[in-house]
Amino acid sequence: MLSGGEQQRVALIRALAPKPQLLLMDEPFSNLDRGLRARVRRETVALLRELGTTAIIVTHEAEEALSTGDRVALMRSGEIIQNGPARELHDHPVNRYAADFFCDFNKIPGTVRGAELITPFGAFTIAEQLETNAEVVVYLRPRDFTVVADNEAISALLRGHIESRAFLGEVEELTVRIADGIPSLRVRTDLRLPASATDIFLSPHWDKALIFSS
Repeated sequence: MLSGGEQQRVALIRALAPKPQLLLMDEPFSNLDRGLRARVRRETVALLRELGTTAIIVTHEAEEALSTGDRVALMRSGEIIQNGPARELHDHPVNRYAADFFCDFNKIPGTVRGAELITPFGAFTIAEQLETNAEVVVYLRPRDFTVVADNEAISALLRGHIESRAFLGEVEELTVRIADGIPSLRVRTDLRLPASATDIFLSPHWDKALIFSS
């Protein structure tokens, strides 16, 4: 007779009743709908902190891992790929697997030319020392673009054609084609573009790019 959320709460209280020093939780919120899952997760984490109970929570949801754990351990085939504070794993992934787990990136091919990295969308200066002529992949998050309706305010913009758009509430995700023969870009913006907009200008934030060997 209990709802899913109530069943989860009862199970948690039953597990905490013996006052364990360590609590193991295997995807404890996976069978709840999105809104209820977020609420029960907040209540659970708050209760664990109040009681001072150490918990190891297994999850396949990146957002859940980042928002729940004091420390996050990313595993692959039984091995720890990276572990540390959530912000560290999200902002500074150690390899492409770690980056892909926490975000859907634009993956842009590039070639190192001295202190510059050449891409189909332009060149930019890199701070780290990379082997000249090395082939790399540039990871750029969909939010790491400035979107403008015209090029009067900012120079050296990329002009693109909107292929598709998805309204996500606070932001809108655009698929933008810059030129034929190169990958389209996925861009997220809080700019409220008119429904009739077909062409926009983009300014990539290359300083936020992640660079990995191809």
